[in-house]
Amino acid sequence: MNRNAKDSVFCDLFGKLEYLMRLYRELHPEDKDVREDDLTIVTLSSVFLKGIYNDLGFMRGNNLFVLVESQSTFSYNIIVRLLIYLAETYRRYIDRNGLDEYSTKVLELPRPEFYMVFTGERKEHPETISFRKDMPGMEGCPVDVEVKVIYGSSDGDILSQYITFSKVFPQHKKCCGKI
Repeated sequence: MNRNAKDSVFCDLFGKLEYLMRLYRELHPEDKDVREDDLTIVTLSSVFLKGIYNDLGFMRGNNLFVLVESQSTFSYNIIVRLLIYLAETYRRYIDRNGLDEYSTKVLELPRPEFYMVFTGERKEHPETISFRKDMPGMEGCPVDVEVKVIYGSSDGDILSQYITFSKVFPQHKKCCGKI
């Protein structure tokens, strides 16, 4: 049994444009004009070497980066990881587009958004967590990362379905044993 099965399902599911589109529409219901070809997957991966990788990264056109991490254990350290993923995603974007970060011309970069899909159990349900607010000693820090935390809804949307799967899967795994 793949001990990272929930993570694998998340990455595989939203690695498909059809489902990525549904996810984007849940995160941005106001964007009625979006089409599948407006979305580009920019998930970080390292096939041969151990390096930086994340669950899901995608762009909407050239003006929005969306980084999404699925977590079954609540950890404020996700904020730091997302900051690292953003820096690497920007580095790759700059390289891919032949931009020069040393130029005097101001770079036009996609605006980032950060999400944590939380699939575990927790009494407190903050809507957002942030570098400045939730990391010790970072009050007043000139850098901030705000992460929207998603717990699912009762609407049966694709994220809620994934969260339900993530909660039921360990119960079935325990009941059925090794597959």
